Amino acid sequence: MKILLTTSIFPPDIGGPATYVDKLAEKLAPNHQVEVVTFSDQKISDRPFKVYKVGIKGNSILRQWHLFRTVYRQAKNVDIIYSQGAMVVGLMSVLVGKLLKKKIIIKFVGDEVWERAQTDKIFPVSLKTFYHKSPAGGYKFLSWLQKLSMQLTIQIITPSKELKRFLINIYGISAAKISVIPNAAEGQIFKAAKIKNQLIFAGRLVPWKYVGDIIRAVALAQRKNPWRLVIVGKGPEKKRLIQLSKNLQVNWVYFAGALSHKQTLRKISQSQILLLYSSYEGLPHVLIEAMLSKTAIVASDISINREVLENGKLGRLVGLSEPEALAEAIIKGCTRGMIDKAEEIAKQKYSWDNHLRLLLKIMSVQRRK
Repeated sequence: MKILLTTSIFPPDIGGPATYVDKLAEKLAPNHQVEVVTFSDQKISDRPFKVYKVGIKGNSILRQWHLFRTVYRQAKNVDIIYSQGAMVVGLMSVLVGKLLKKKIIIKFVGDEVWERAQTDKIFPVSLKTFYHKSPAGGYKFLSWLQKLSMQLTIQIITPSKELKRFLINIYGISAAKISVIPNAAEGQIFKAAKIKNQLIFAGRLVPWKYVGDIIRAVALAQRKNPWRLVIVGKGPEKKRLIQLSKNLQVNWVYFAGALSHKQTLRKISQSQILLLYSSYEGLPHVLIEAMLSKTAIVASDISINREVLENGKLGRLVGLSEPEALAEAIIKGCTRGMIDKAEEIAKQKYSWDNHLRLLLKIMSVQRRK
């Protein structure tokens, strides 16, 4: 099969889609003809597949035009276009697909419009409230574009049942058009010796991750153990979080910055507990990586985390805005049985073999239509 992968990010840039597309293309390359189109201004090392770069610098309109031309040129002889997201690369992929009469599949891992509104701090509300009140101004237009992409594509892939429900209820997408394929992670993740009392958060430093609440909870948990909190990632909240640490007069928070995927996995593997206290997630890949690393998990009690952690059987779940409860969960940790079971489930459900089998089945069906 000839497959074109379109993505907004690719290594050496850091991020979930970058890691996923690189690994997916590597897995597909031995038996399929795979090419990648990505935004990038960086030097990309040799791969067993071709990567076509679209420069990030310069005028936004010209950048979109360059993206469109590149996707159009590379899509002429492919069977499937598989786009990572409904906005920008997704929209251009859909437009090209319609012009060339190619099959387009979009992977939806989260609502980019709401995330942008939260980062801009224009509408600091929950995802449900954001759409219940109806997005305003430019966000309404962006929401319309995102919906248009998903309406025009032949198939949408989401990594969780929660995201499928969101697309049905908020965007009115037909359930038959949406397939749930769990994310994939390497079964053999590096396992390092645990550093006593080390906690870790790994992710973007954005408002809905509530990293400030994590810092406050760890401050409360210090009464039992001398915890050390490692924060991996970058984002618009970093300055505020550094200031919060100074205000609390703590010396046990270490801001590691943005690390490579390999370096992040090592940090997770070295830690006793991974903390994820978000109010919203698509499917938190970091939970799967912690499960495979045999690192205990304490996470917010939201639907997607309940789905991954099987309602608290594989990790501790704590309600939002409850720093005392979060501190108690950190102190309590997870049992050895929970940690072992989490690793077992992760190896079964989130394997690359399972992911590729389901993905290629969908691609083959759509190719024949």
